[in-house]
This record gives sequence, C-alpha cells and structure tokens, in this order.
Amino acid sequence: RSLQHMHCLAVLQRLSLRGRLQSKMIQLGALDVVLKLLQSVIAKPEADPHWCRLGPGDGPETPDFSIEFTSALLMNLTLRSAGRRRCAELGAYAILVGLIEHPNAQVRTHINGTLYTLLGVKAIRSEAQKRGAEVVFRAALERVAPENELLQRQLEFLLHQL
Repeated sequence: RSLQHMHCLAVLQRLSLRGRLQSKMIQLGALDVVLKLLQSVIAKPEADPHWCRLGPGDGPETPDFSIEFTSALLMNLTLRSAGRRRCAELGAYAILVGLIEHPNAQVRTHINGTLYTLLGVKAIRSEAQKRGAEVVFRAALERVAPENELLQRQLEFLLHQL
C-alpha cells in the first residue's frame, strides 16, 4: 500500500461528508471496497497475531492513517439508509465485530459508532444476535483496561443496542 493509496482514501473520506457524494459512492460500490479493506487488517491469531496495516510504514510507531480514513469513510456512508442496507447485504457485522478492539482508538471509535448505527437495522441486529454478539461484546468489555472509559462506554452502548 502506498502513500497515494492513503491520500485517495483521505480524499474519499472528506468527500463522504457531503450527502449527494455519499449516495453516489454507495451506488458505485464504495462500501464493498471499504469492507474488503477493513477485512484485510483483522488480526488472525492462527496466522499472525498482529494487526495488518493498510498504509505505508512498517513499525508500530508509524500511525496507520489509511485505516483511520477507511473506518471514517465507512461510518460516513452508513449515515445513509442505502449505506446501511448495503452493509446488511454485504454481511458487514461479521467483518466489523473483528475490529471492536483494534489498537487504534480512532479506528475503534469509527467501527463501534458504525456498529451502533447498523445495529439499529433489524436485519443486522438479528444477524448479530444469531452470531452471539452479546457474548462477544461482554467478553471484550471484560478485557478493557479500567482506565479506558471510552471503549467501556462504547461496548456498553453496543450491548444496549442489541
């Protein structure tokens, strides 16, 4: 992934703040791409316990702005009912639940905010319940450091949304 890749994501994220452009991005399949990108960063403990990066740079000290732009873009696109419908069609819950404990606080906030919005959709809430969302969220809540009040609140809100 290159610096140009990151800049393109940044531009798309900025443009996704505008309603007409949100709708156009959804029509053109932006959510499909965004979810594939997010799926590619999920840590797979059996293969590599570390989170994968979307952006340039190798070390943990190098911020990965690409995933921040991608998760913000997703959150913006789910503000539209068409975006939420598309997320339901694509099975977004199954991807996003793997990111609720991402090490980047900004990414966690975007992902958990998106999940909160998506859990307001009956079909997605039903899928989440079938997949054991309550157990997943409670287990994540137990792992949260006591000083991380923001993540605690986010997970509590997700549990309430179920």
